[in-house]
Amino acid sequence: MSKVIKIVQFGEGRFLRAFADVFFEEVSQSVNDTLKVVMISPRGRKSEGVVKEFREQECRYTVCIQGLRNGKYVEEFRVVNCIENLLDPVREYDRYIHESEDPDLELILSNTTENGIRYDPEDRMNDMPQKSYPAKLTAFLYHRFCTFEGDPNKAPIILASELIDNNAELLKKIVKKYCADWNLPPDYLKWLDACSFCSSLVDRIVVGYPDNPEQYFDKMGYQDRFLDVAEPFSLWAIKDNDKRLKGLFPWDCLNLPVVFTDELQAYTERKVGILNASHILIAHVGIQLGYSLVREAIEDNEVKKYILRYMYTEVIPFLSLDESETTQFAMETIERFSNPYIDHKLSEIAKNSLLKWKIRCWPRVIKYHQQFGRVPEYAAFGFASMLRNLDEPGNSKWVKVDPISDDALEKEFIELTKLYGELIEKKGMKQALEVLLEKNEVH
Repeated sequence: MSKVIKIVQFGEGRFLRAFADVFFEEVSQSVNDTLKVVMISPRGRKSEGVVKEFREQECRYTVCIQGLRNGKYVEEFRVVNCIENLLDPVREYDRYIHESEDPDLELILSNTTENGIRYDPEDRMNDMPQKSYPAKLTAFLYHRFCTFEGDPNKAPIILASELIDNNAELLKKIVKKYCADWNLPPDYLKWLDACSFCSSLVDRIVVGYPDNPEQYFDKMGYQDRFLDVAEPFSLWAIKDNDKRLKGLFPWDCLNLPVVFTDELQAYTERKVGILNASHILIAHVGIQLGYSLVREAIEDNEVKKYILRYMYTEVIPFLSLDESETTQFAMETIERFSNPYIDHKLSEIAKNSLLKWKIRCWPRVIKYHQQFGRVPEYAAFGFASMLRNLDEPGNSKWVKVDPISDDALEKEFIELTKLYGELIEKKGMKQALEVLLEKNEVH
């Protein structure tokens, strides 16, 4: 009989259901039929209806995988059966905290959004429960520590999947701050060090519940109020410092896109540079060409050529991962952009563009300039497109976006941005894009 493994999962939203829980279902079906997941709703009093409806479905739901895989359309329906329960920690505090007493608990997973891993000074040890996730986790783990009298063999793996750099390191730092605030004993701090805090990067586009559910229900032969729709692509890169998580399951026997790495930042830079930065460029160029959706824009041959050249000349040369891996990821990204089942609106991507540009694009401008001594053309064109969409002249609202950039780079970048802004103004986006691509044909 397989070893019983319990996973406590903070978060019951569409992303975890169509990502991590699909992975766990694969483990359950393939190598360990005693694996069970207990979801904890982080939404407090807003979760009452969700908990009730999910239990009415016996904690089962369906994920539809739709999109392109290796150039071919795929549509797969997967039923997830490994969820044991969904608990509301506000109304069911006793049942929730009782999960910390389970001797088979091996893994605690979280995906509580970017704002979930934060310090809230109002949280107290005797709250039932605390508001923030780090405070909940501190109290949950302390209850487990007391239950098993500090046995280090009962210290679980803590796996963070929030979209924050070094997410588990930040989580552990905040947990220890609560330990100090609440005067928890030194032995508990030592026990926390026996817990394995693992940072990770997750990547999959999840649409969630579709706008046209009846079309899916007709194919499935039943209704599902928790149906999730997701793309075929997925990647889970995990920094497993002490190799405990890698040893928890026979990953080599599973056909899952899980990567254990000591270079998690390299995977983050690849995703941000190739996927997220390209999104910004597509959004603003595509909007000015009259497109509404990502897939419409990327089907335009000139736009696709522009994005590919940006990836291959201004991003990939500066990534530390193997070039063949990054090249494959770039082609998979183009395929993901072309997914006919995902209506990814350019206007949504274009929100908060200046902040997104600072994080996603500007670091690559600096690296390119340091390497070649000139401003990257495709990034400058994209920035000019963005400023036009924001109705800002190329130099009127420029804000220094990186304190380590030198004034010479900033001046050169602004000058090139103004030139491309004037070109777009004079010829229109379509012709301006053609001029850019013809000018840089040698690249």
